[in-house]
Amino acid sequence: MKKSVHSDLKNDKFLLSSAMADILRRDEDYVFVKNAGFVYLSASDAFARMAGLGSAAEVPGKTDYDLFPKDIADKYRADDKLLLETGKSFEGIIERLPEKDGQER
Repeated sequence: MKKSVHSDLKNDKFLLSSAMADILRRDEDYVFVKNAGFVYLSASDAFARMAGLGSAAEVPGKTDYDLFPKDIADKYRADDKLLLETGKSFEGIIERLPEKDGQER
């Protein structure tokens, strides 16, 4: 029984990892994953380009402060803290996204 549960968990992790990899490959979506320390673990190429990077491979290990102007990073950090404290997701929120020239859209 224990081996079966372990095998099932390993399979679930693989499926989750595969699903996440598929989502991150979608070129048009701004998708990212952060840890509880507010550090990016992975992201889609579209997100990386929007943040001024060449590819998603450059995202891991960065924080909002590495990628965005301080005022925007402060807003994202406050949102992340609220999410972690309340456990409630944000719906219907339109985030400000800076362009490479610093203008927002």
